[in-house]
Amino acid sequence: MRHLAAELVRIPGVEAVALGGSRATGTATVDSDWDFGLYYRGGIDTDAIRRLGWSGRVFEPGDWGRIVNGGAWLQVDDQRVDLIYRDLEEVERWTSEAERGRFEIHREVGYV
Repeated sequence: MRHLAAELVRIPGVEAVALGGSRATGTATVDSDWDFGLYYRGGIDTDAIRRLGWSGRVFEPGDWGRIVNGGAWLQVDDQRVDLIYRDLEEVERWTSEAERGRFEIHREVGYV
């Protein structure tokens, strides 16, 4: 999957790629998928994700809500791969708010 991370970081707008989920925590099983967070600034080029040629479904920013605002469900080299978009401006804004003791509670399907 290292080659995958190298491809993902070249997507226009992406500033960081992070491994998440059970693969990151060391609790993966043989059936586990791969979860990659794509941290972007100023927009993410979802057509660039499609041009990588992997089968699956690519969603647009905003399709999944405000927090994890989009992503993709892909099949890469016989592995299930989930991409999870995070807007760095939102991450930085909420980090700053949390440092001031301010927060909001939002319901999310799944977990963040």
